[in-house]
Amino acid sequence: MVTPDQAAQLYQVSTRTIYRRIETGRLHFTETERGFSLVCIQSLERNGASTERDSAGVTRPLRRFFRKGMKRMLERR
Repeated sequence: MVTPDQAAQLYQVSTRTIYRRIETGRLHFTETERGFSLVCIQSLERNGASTERDSAGVTRPLRRFFRKGMKRMLERR
């Protein structure tokens, strides 16, 4: 799960586009107890993501997202 802002950055669309896709049911999401939305990465992959995949079936935007996350985690140590 990612925030709508992260989803928009991953797929180079506006945050409004992400919310519009949520509203029309194209993207799965959940809301936290505080009312924040989190978007399902798998539904992002199925709905408008890049079709270029690596040998493990991971798309380029998703691979970049996880690489940045791992880098941040290692920097915190």
